[in-house]
Amino acid sequence: MLDWLIVGAGLHGVHLAHVLLQRGGVPRSRLRLLDPHPTPLTRWRHLTANVGMTFLRSPSVHHIGLDADDLYRFTRSAAGRSLTEFRDPYHRPSLALFNAHADAIVCKHRFDELLLSGSVCGLQRVRRGWRVITEQGDLVVRRVVLAIGRTALHRPEWARAAADPRIVHIFEPGFERERLLSTERIVVVGGGISAAQTATVLARAGHPEVTLVMRQPIRKAHFDSDPCWNGPKCLTKFWHTRSYVERRQQIQAGRYRGTMPHDVARELLQLVNDQRIALKIAEVTTCTVSMDGTLCVHLSSNETIATDRVLLATGFDQARPGSPWLDHVIASEGLPCAPCGYPIPDKTLAWAPDLYVGGALAELELGATAPNLRGARLAAERLLCVVDCPGTLSAIGD
Repeated sequence: MLDWLIVGAGLHGVHLAHVLLQRGGVPRSRLRLLDPHPTPLTRWRHLTANVGMTFLRSPSVHHIGLDADDLYRFTRSAAGRSLTEFRDPYHRPSLALFNAHADAIVCKHRFDELLLSGSVCGLQRVRRGWRVITEQGDLVVRRVVLAIGRTALHRPEWARAAADPRIVHIFEPGFERERLLSTERIVVVGGGISAAQTATVLARAGHPEVTLVMRQPIRKAHFDSDPCWNGPKCLTKFWHTRSYVERRQQIQAGRYRGTMPHDVARELLQLVNDQRIALKIAEVTTCTVSMDGTLCVHLSSNETIATDRVLLATGFDQARPGSPWLDHVIASEGLPCAPCGYPIPDKTLAWAPDLYVGGALAELELGATAPNLRGARLAAERLLCVVDCPGTLSAIGD
């Protein structure tokens, strides 16, 4: 029987495994990651490639290594020296450098050997652990960590009504931006960093017409949440808040959804000024098909844009990840949830005996940064106490 099964081999899952193995002393033979993709971090690479990310929004101290300065130390190595590139403010690494560092960790610790291929269909509590039901068969393990991210894509009503295969969400599993024909006219819909990055990379790739449709003018923010969530200023108040309705309100107030960093906005506006991107501040009302088969995007400004393809950069639904299989587990096992539907874990992130949560599922304990790299590091600190320092979390929230 495995001691630990981490469901999800993205940034969160790999970082948690890294910490449990190297800091928690968990033997390699007793830990596995479960993920539907063939290699660790596959989905991370897919999402960042589709939007054309060049620099992270997170600072250099947020990564999947053990110590805060691991990424900086990597720049002194032969593998990292030539890739050393940071962007101010907050010393944000290039995607190439971040990925090279992550690859080095995955390779050094042979995380691919710990990866089990499969998707979870259900969980059942058993004596001394959990039965994990997958498409490939069942696993009985001592402890399970759910490190799954949001996968339910947000599609506006007009896009669902149009039901045209040329209207594609940039985060769809089968979509690859680099396969787009360079001759296509493209409308990008969205107001945040992903929309801006996507429009920018398409314009630079030479598409004849790139239009970005945003509901409101550009909103700039260095991070996607208030920086106070990185330290005690916001977290202390959060942990002392007993009401989970109020905790959810604090998280929502602290997040800067639909924003982009100043440098991303600057690059976007330069392409707008150069007339390589047409920026429309309006809502899409409908999308129809003309007699010749062209997509016609109708805006609240009474404009109509003729285009060959529409890319939705509208993010993810904010509902709890894991549905529908997790809904059945919650009901059958009586797992506690807040009114928003998210787990109520304890201070060690235990949702039930030997069942732990990370990432977005840990929001009501870790706060607004839970889905981010910062949240992965916070979750690792909590899980490490399960195996290494029980009792040290007793002061949190008291």
